[in-house]
Amino acid sequence: MTFDEAAACALNEVLGPLDFAPGSGRRWIRTTKSPIREIFRLQPLKGATYSCVWGFDLEFVPVFTRAWLNVTSTSAPDSSALTM
Repeated sequence: MTFDEAAACALNEVLGPLDFAPGSGRRWIRTTKSPIREIFRLQPLKGATYSCVWGFDLEFVPVFTRAWLNVTSTSAPDSSALTM
């Protein structure tokens, strides 16, 4: 079992009852408070270590890129807090 599989299994058990759904990568997203999406993700750090990051994505904040990225599966935090 890879790290991603083990982390997904463990975090799905914890975050699932809190209405978080798996997103792309090591990310879980809760959309129950529209237009705010809460995001929990595992941030890789140096030395094969990871840290937990919680943040939120606001649907009404414009994303200025060539493609529209503000969909649930690819939500990126507009603001976040790194926990160690």
